[in-house]
Amino acid sequence: MMKKKKLKVLSDPAGELLDAQTALDAMRQNLKLATQDIAKKGLMVQTVICDSHGKPVKVQRINPSIKIQREALRTIGVLKKQIEGLQKEVAASEKPLTALDILAQMKKEKEAHESD
Repeated sequence: MMKKKKLKVLSDPAGELLDAQTALDAMRQNLKLATQDIAKKGLMVQTVICDSHGKPVKVQRINPSIKIQREALRTIGVLKKQIEGLQKEVAASEKPLTALDILAQMKKEKEAHESD
């Protein structure tokens, strides 16, 4: 059986940083809207469901915006960490490479090529 060669994908930290910042803005907007909905409707909302006989019944349920708010808060934390790491990557890529850096990079590429 032949080994499949893995394709090397070059990363673009600056592009990923822009995407992460856009996602962070979107999550902040989701958080804002969910918080407004919770303030307006409260923690419990009344919904209509069908019982086992197909008859509509009004029930009290937890406001779905609470889940949206929780996920937005969690995602914001993750995105902030990701942005911090990407900013470090972008800053490191902007520094000029020294001869030792170039040699280390060439060695890593050679080792990666030999392991394929």
